[in-house]
Amino acid sequence: MPPTPACHRYRILIVDDQPANIQLLHQTLKHEYDVSMATSGQQAIDFCQRKLPDLVLLDVQMPGMDGYEVCRRLKEEPATRDVPIIFITARDGVEDQTRGLETGAVDFITKPVNPLVVLARMRTHLALKHEADMQIGQLIANIPGAFYRRSRQDFWRFDFLSERFEEITGYLAETFSGAGGRDLRELVQDGDHDAIVGEMQQAVAQNRIYQFDYRLSHQDGSTRWVHERGRGIVDDQGALKCLEGAIFDITERKLREDEARRARREAERANRSKSEFLASMSHEIRTPMNAILGFSELLSHQIKDPQQSEYLTAIRQSGKALLTLINDILDLSKIEAGRLDLHYAAMNPGSLLHEMETIFRFKAQEKALALRIVVADDIPALIHMDEARLRQVLLNLLGNAVKFTEAGSVTLTLECSERRTEQCGLIFRVADTGIGIPQDKLQMIFDPFEQIERGVCYGGTGLGLAISRRLTAMMGGEIRVESTPGRGSTFSVLLPALKIPSPDVAGEAEPPAPLPEVCCFRPATLLLVDDQKINRDLLKAYLAPHPELTVLEAENGREAIDLALEHRPQLVVMDVKMPVMNGIDASRFMKQHEQLHTIPIIIASASVMNEQKQEFLRVADGFIAKPISRNGVLQILSRHLKSATGCGRPPLPEAAAAPPATQEEEDLAGLWAELDPQWTDAWRKLTANPAVDIGAWMRYGDNLREIGKRHRYAPLTAFGEQIQKNATQCDILALSATAGAFPGLMSKIKSGGSQSRRVNGIIKAS
Repeated sequence: MPPTPACHRYRILIVDDQPANIQLLHQTLKHEYDVSMATSGQQAIDFCQRKLPDLVLLDVQMPGMDGYEVCRRLKEEPATRDVPIIFITARDGVEDQTRGLETGAVDFITKPVNPLVVLARMRTHLALKHEADMQIGQLIANIPGAFYRRSRQDFWRFDFLSERFEEITGYLAETFSGAGGRDLRELVQDGDHDAIVGEMQQAVAQNRIYQFDYRLSHQDGSTRWVHERGRGIVDDQGALKCLEGAIFDITERKLREDEARRARREAERANRSKSEFLASMSHEIRTPMNAILGFSELLSHQIKDPQQSEYLTAIRQSGKALLTLINDILDLSKIEAGRLDLHYAAMNPGSLLHEMETIFRFKAQEKALALRIVVADDIPALIHMDEARLRQVLLNLLGNAVKFTEAGSVTLTLECSERRTEQCGLIFRVADTGIGIPQDKLQMIFDPFEQIERGVCYGGTGLGLAISRRLTAMMGGEIRVESTPGRGSTFSVLLPALKIPSPDVAGEAEPPAPLPEVCCFRPATLLLVDDQKINRDLLKAYLAPHPELTVLEAENGREAIDLALEHRPQLVVMDVKMPVMNGIDASRFMKQHEQLHTIPIIIASASVMNEQKQEFLRVADGFIAKPISRNGVLQILSRHLKSATGCGRPPLPEAAAAPPATQEEEDLAGLWAELDPQWTDAWRKLTANPAVDIGAWMRYGDNLREIGKRHRYAPLTAFGEQIQKNATQCDILALSATAGAFPGLMSKIKSGGSQSRRVNGIIKAS
């Protein structure tokens, strides 16, 4: 017979309406157990609610409430349903025994009883209960929290609570469980009570799991965060029996979350401070750069002395280098802060490479480098990509290749990594025969401000590759590099799974409508608003070739409003940071005024952060960043002012009409005869003052393109197309750069020795 555990005296409840029966059992059990007695069913139930017994010896025949009913009620209550019940009765029928066991009793003993038999059976059931309790206890002990059973009558009281409760709160579990246990509300901190009860009641009503976080007061006075999770337990009829769940200590997690939030707030504060500093630095540097670059551009068309032109070129190049540094730092900052957005649209990769060839052709010629552009035949006509950011990456890689190569060649290659119906992977490779990079430095060059040894003699900020790698990663690709010191480097930009636009989308991806052919306007009034006189003087100098435009000036937003009301200008160019009234407030006022709201307003500011641009565009019709170029001014005017054709300038010679050529080879002799001297003379007149007549440039490019097609000479066709593109955009600087290739082109045509050929619409020059 299993012994009763010596470390624990079980509490036994004897229920019988006959005192003699109770006395007999009491004398037998009192030496081994704590014995309590009840003479009626109601007394027994009341006792169990106050003090939970470990076993009940229960008579059947009692007045008021018989033993079967007492057993049924005890088994319904979660707190008492696991207590073993042994019937002791004079009723010995099979039906009586069956009914007793079905009601939930573990045994059935018939009177008259043998006390030793009763004792032996009790020991057996208590041992079984002890073993079951041990197994359940071990299982509960492995749960990383305090397991509980809550009362259905009062959610704040526990019928059962595991020992882990002490680890969480410092209080013994038995203090808050069982009959007479303390109310958990004593520990729950103010403000959390209502949320707990509300979630429990809602979850029980919906028959779902409830869970919530709240704070408990520990015995040592500290606060502990806990997470509680549980659900209601119902009977076969759907009635709530109890709540079961567990309470977990999440104080450490909450502390980590609080620390992470504090760190995140500090990082955000630091990022804001950095962004504010960069925005301020950018604004303060761009403001004087507006005058430096602007007046340098104006002087470049007026100074003829070679040495003075050289000095002026140095000033402009240094200013542009400083501007590039500012832009690179801002880009890197936006990438690191996750504020740089990509804008995908249909674009022509072949045209982008042709643009790269045009941009770097002259730099390569200055260093006697062969610049080759090679495009595979299976490249799609259009891909879905952020063209501006891809251009930025290629400009950086090609710029580095030309800069670090003193002899040999630079080659830009485009090929497909894989081609499907709706997707295509592209690989851009920039290979040079330059100085190369040591193997141990190949990854270092992608770190911000890293230049290894070569930066000493070649200059630069060391930001370009860092920005390029991060931009490529944002586009879902990667940059790889292979290099051998003294032999050159190859940088590969891998962009996998790029979307190929459908034919419908491709049809929509037409070039924008061209700007007016002639930068000559109908009479109009412009209002220039800037507190810095030097900035107003620069804009007036840009507008000097346009006597048809009347210029008004204001030093602040208040003056601008007064002048606008008086003169009703056709366009307002507005600075932002000004005394009395800033440009934002002035623009907002004008856009809300019934007499001024139709006047286009262009914000001209040295503040170029994305958030600032968005703020400007909410109150204005456009934005232009300082420093402002003449090209930028012409683009603004062309968009918002009505153009006038024919400014009294002599027309260019027209290309002679001829039937389509039938020869298969280049007709260089006939081409030379048609081009020289009239088109050479036209080139000289246009390059003498590139900004005089944009329409003339467009006709010049169109005629050369047609002549090139007629003579099947692809380099001239491409040259004419690029001239047209630059003219369409009113890009005077790009026009000058592109036009500079004309003498070399003419030389090749004259010699008849051009080795250039057309590859998939792209020039491959050797």
